Amino acid sequence: MSVSSSVIDWFALAVSGAVVRRAIVYSLIVGVALVAINHGTCILTPGSYTATCLWQSILSVMVPYVVTTVSSVQAIRHQNAKIHQ
Repeated sequence: MSVSSSVIDWFALAVSGAVVRRAIVYSLIVGVALVAINHGTCILTPGSYTATCLWQSILSVMVPYVVTTVSSVQAIRHQNAKIHQ
């Protein structure tokens, strides 16, 4: 299997329905908790929600999405490798 084929296969798994659904669910649960913990004061104080707070809040939701996606794809690939041995 070539490197480009491997990368294409990896991304195909990353955008598959089950992986995307799992990543969205975990991202919403963990991301909202992180935003509340890290930016609660910024959100609740009138006039203090800046573009920086918005950017950090978006990243707080995106990080769990990426982590869940990568770990799910790697788990699927590991399981498939074990099956094909």
